[in-house]
Amino acid sequence: MDTIAQSWPANSYWGTFWGQFTIEILGGLTGAFIFLFIVLWFVRPKIRIAGFLCKIPNGGIDYYHFKFVNDSFFDAHDVKIDCMRFEKFPWVTDSTTIPARS
Repeated sequence: MDTIAQSWPANSYWGTFWGQFTIEILGGLTGAFIFLFIVLWFVRPKIRIAGFLCKIPNGGIDYYHFKFVNDSFFDAHDVKIDCMRFEKFPWVTDSTTIPARS
């Protein structure tokens, strides 16, 4: 039964210093990439918006407060929120639907 070391000739490229160096570099980069992917996948922030909002009237101008819930394992710091879409939607209560204001 031949092993890998016996099946490769002694003068092959992979048996030299540069061959071993290449294998170690490629293996290290592959391992680091897999580790980084796993860490970034499982430690990514999980932030959701609560199912309700608070309307605060102030002299004819209505302000809305949204509650953001951090379900992540770690604290969320330096969060920047931009409103990318404005959409009118009806306000649904238990028995009636109140149409959106124009």
